[in-house]
Amino acid sequence: MNSALDAYIIIGMSRERCAKIENKEQLDEILKKKFEEKIKVLDEYLNKKDCDYKTKIARETDKEKIFASYDRIKDESCRINYNKELDLDKKRRIEERNNKYLKNRFDHSSKYNSKIILDAPNGFKRKNINGLNNIVYDDNNNQIIIKKTGEILYVTCLGVLSDIGEYEVTKNINGNDRNFKVYSNIIMYDMSLDKDRNPIVDKEYYSCVISRLLSDEALIGNCKYNQGYLGQIIKDNQGNYIVDYSNIEELSAVYKYTNYIEKENSKDRSN
Repeated sequence: MNSALDAYIIIGMSRERCAKIENKEQLDEILKKKFEEKIKVLDEYLNKKDCDYKTKIARETDKEKIFASYDRIKDESCRINYNKELDLDKKRRIEERNNKYLKNRFDHSSKYNSKIILDAPNGFKRKNINGLNNIVYDDNNNQIIIKKTGEILYVTCLGVLSDIGEYEVTKNINGNDRNFKVYSNIIMYDMSLDKDRNPIVDKEYYSCVISRLLSDEALIGNCKYNQGYLGQIIKDNQGNYIVDYSNIEELSAVYKYTNYIEKENSKDRSN
């Protein structure tokens, strides 16, 4: 549904104004009057002798839109159903806008190079780790649980062995506890807190992890568009901690591993 063709706007009275009128029968009459006025104006225009064919077709189309719009909001029952449609359309458009923003910010799939990581089973494997539930807190004192669940060991095309951590992160987002499987290398020692929940090792590193690496946007965006790869925290030229995605080997290892696991799971489901 195109919001530019909102039935309320076409008839000439916004949804907000309609909602303020408590007497629904009175509102029905107001909308009916506005509808009839618009139809009357169009009919007068169409009955003019100098109305050319092209203009007549355009006005007839306008007339059809007015009739269709009025049918959608002519009484309270119609308005309730139509408002539900408007709300669903608004929600869909917001989700599309948010997804576009997240994709633009966190989709690094164009950097993926499958050739620089050896194929399975020699190129990579997962080492299971049953780590502790490390509890940290964001700036609003909301709890975040970080648990290391494994390591992805991978071999580059040059024969270099390396690894990247696999974590399960639990975080409350918009009132719901959500679990994310993500990949990075978080220095848990630097996330240590004192009894008052203050960082005791590296406050700047802790802040970067909480506010950037594990932000709501980063968790949702990277899991949706970047195979769960969060990037790495490094220091820039000014000595400030930033989240960096420039390690192509690491990114490619995560992509190759997660793609491989998905294919294996698909085989199991089909058998």
